[in-house]
Amino acid sequence: APQPTAEAPPNREALPQLTPPSMVEAPPDPEAEKIEQLSGMGFGSNQARAALNASGGSVEQALAMLLSGAIPEEGSPPPGPGSGPGGGPGVDPVKLEQLTSMGFTQGQAQQALVDSGGNVEQATMMLLSAG
Repeated sequence: APQPTAEAPPNREALPQLTPPSMVEAPPDPEAEKIEQLSGMGFGSNQARAALNASGGSVEQALAMLLSGAIPEEGSPPPGPGSGPGGGPGVDPVKLEQLTSMGFTQGQAQQALVDSGGNVEQATMMLLSAG
């Protein structure tokens, strides 16, 4: 009797051994996760990477360095919507957003960032103590 299954694709056996190249070539990068953590807090990824390198890979130390302004920003972030002319003298829109989301006005936040040299933590303290 003729066998209709004789025409089965010959590569069916080989499929299970194929591993997607992404699984082989890209082991999860522990640094990438830390950089993502820091950039989620409003720091640039280059800045975060520099801080991690300087702190020997410690996220906590890197964050402390970033907050204290020890790691300079490499270039300014791409301007977000609503920034541009009138955005203020060299104020990071991300940091401005962080402060305005705490309930401070755009003007207060901007002034505090300028006074603190762009240090969000310091700006926050200034705003809170200003009452």
